[in-house]
Amino acid sequence: PPRPVQLSRLGAAYYPELLGTLCIVRGPPVAAWGVNQVKKFLDPDTAAKIELHSASGVKALEKLMPPELIPAALRK
Repeated sequence: PPRPVQLSRLGAAYYPELLGTLCIVRGPPVAAWGVNQVKKFLDPDTAAKIELHSASGVKALEKLMPPELIPAALRK
């Protein structure tokens, strides 16, 4: 498998409890396809922790952290 898939498997196999949520914001449209392809190789519990937001994603980030920690650049 490709290197990113190997690294994802390693992380999922040995350190899944360390990942709360991976929230990717402002990803290009093709990133959604890539994320969905990688998720197929991950443990379902780990894959469920990955979110991709093509838009700003501020609302998703506000669910995960205090609003004052969100960079101003993402609010534009």
